[in-house]
Amino acid sequence: MDCHSIPPEIFATAFEIGVSLWGIRFVPPVCLVCKRWNAIVIGTSSLWGIISVENIQPSALQSQITRAKSSPLVVKIPPYHITRKPHERAIERLIRLSPNWISADVGTDSLTRCHWGDLCSSLGILNLRQGFTRPESSAFFNDEDRSAWGAPLKLHSFSAHGLEKSWILDFLSPSIKYFHFRGGVTSTQGSHSTSDTLLYLSRIPQATTIELENLRHCHRDFKECTTVVLYHLRTLKLSSVLCIPNLLSGVSTPHLKTLIVAADINDWGRRIADDTLPMALFFSQWSQPSFIPYRLHTLELVDCLLTTDVPFLIRWLSRLPNLIRLILIDDAIGQAATPSTAGTGQVSLYEALASPTAAAPVSTGWLCPSLMQLHLDTDLAVIDLIGIARARGGIAQPVGNGPSPARLRRLYSPLCPGGNREEISMLISLMDLVECSCFGCVMSIRE
Repeated sequence: MDCHSIPPEIFATAFEIGVSLWGIRFVPPVCLVCKRWNAIVIGTSSLWGIISVENIQPSALQSQITRAKSSPLVVKIPPYHITRKPHERAIERLIRLSPNWISADVGTDSLTRCHWGDLCSSLGILNLRQGFTRPESSAFFNDEDRSAWGAPLKLHSFSAHGLEKSWILDFLSPSIKYFHFRGGVTSTQGSHSTSDTLLYLSRIPQATTIELENLRHCHRDFKECTTVVLYHLRTLKLSSVLCIPNLLSGVSTPHLKTLIVAADINDWGRRIADDTLPMALFFSQWSQPSFIPYRLHTLELVDCLLTTDVPFLIRWLSRLPNLIRLILIDDAIGQAATPSTAGTGQVSLYEALASPTAAAPVSTGWLCPSLMQLHLDTDLAVIDLIGIARARGGIAQPVGNGPSPARLRRLYSPLCPGGNREEISMLISLMDLVECSCFGCVMSIRE
């Protein structure tokens, strides 16, 4: 395609992405490419409205603010810049232009210099961090603003980093579609009660994506409360969150499609001492009809299981007919499959995935019948994977007389430590794509 046939709006959008990633210094080289690109840059005032106080000279920053004119502003003012003298005048100008902000990545120090009444009718995306002086939220939210404007209906994306409860609650409303809550870097800043986190979730019933990170919940502060139902939630990601079973047991997400859970691991690769609650509590709760996410298509569990959790995991998987991608990175999967755990129920996930009746008594068919991608990173033998591939790879004959499961097309696992060359070659012959996750091994082992 001739680049001259591409509409200028496409170039303008690409240039906006470049300025978002590399700052306004991205623009001068673009202007030198050709006259057309130079004209597009000059005619796209929104390029100058993407303003970051980082890595820019004060004079260039002042010039950019002037050229932005009355364009909608995407503003980034890191907390540590608010006290820097060279940028003081430019930051003051940005504060006066706060009614034009449509996206802001700022600290609470900067935000308290604005008025919520000026922001709530235009601000759609807010990435808020704790400021150096730790101002109170009352310095930003006052009774006059609340009575005049009510809920922040424009704000649809809110990220809170190291904030206290008072700062978080006032920004949460049914208008929020994306919520990212990250605890502070210190143990005190990261400490939050499970009940408070559930309270935050109850304030955003229309959310489609929620990410929770670095939250030091304590199981002793958990209080039974009304289940939070999130009908619109499609993606839920928990990373380094303590007491995950308590949290998830208090939430119902009937239309969830992606669930990612990664536990908090210490320097020795073990779960920290305060996080020993079994995930069986969560698996049992989410096996109840009103909690089962029947539409779940991606499940990722990383270092969050105990060996005793595996039978409950298998029983929960039997209730997920639409699961397509299963990612399990946990030593407990391999440990549970050892002979020493026999007699405690179905504990071998390898056998369950290869069996045409593993979903009994829920159904008479396969575990996760829609499964197409499997990532297992645990202590395993390639011979176990061969059994799964023969049953679900689609190349060998189907096992049993019932309906066959979906064809398992991709397998990603540490193969070299658990098998010889002949076994690996056999596995490759049974599937479309087999990849080894061993360190030092090439990504694709297919010859």
